[in-house]
Amino acid sequence: MSEWKKEIPEEEQEDQQEEMMVLDDASAEILMRQIADADTEYDRMESWYKTQLKRCKERRDGIVSWAKGCLRAYFDLVPKKETKTQSSYQTLSGKMVLKRLGPTFDVDDAVTVPWLKENGLGEYVKVKESVNWEALKKAVNITGAAVTTEDGEIIPGITVTEREPEFTVVIK
Repeated sequence: MSEWKKEIPEEEQEDQQEEMMVLDDASAEILMRQIADADTEYDRMESWYKTQLKRCKERRDGIVSWAKGCLRAYFDLVPKKETKTQSSYQTLSGKMVLKRLGPTFDVDDAVTVPWLKENGLGEYVKVKESVNWEALKKAVNITGAAVTTEDGEIIPGITVTEREPEFTVVIK
């Protein structure tokens, strides 16, 4: 059991957390140790669970791969229901399906786009316009809830949302 849990009994931790006032460095150090201990315990447990999950996933993947291989061999032997895009076979527990997939295409935009434009097929080229916020931000004024041009005109479509400051504690 970690040291901070000994200092505050488990059943009193919630009440104690609400009532505790930090009045000096010593009490601040106690709370920082609690954070460090909680982080350490969390990291330890997270690592253990990730290892266990990885083992379970590898075991499951092995079983599924082996079973699918066996079922595929059986699938090749049985009469199947055929459609234009797939073959299937139904059992009491489930259905085996072999889908006929179409080809995949790798399009090199650097080569294809200029060719389409040169050959009168520019309507097949997508053009996406968006605000260059990094550049615009340097050229405008941000006042309260409005973004304005240098002459005071409000730029529509930009919402300014103020955020609360974020307090963090950094443990060495």
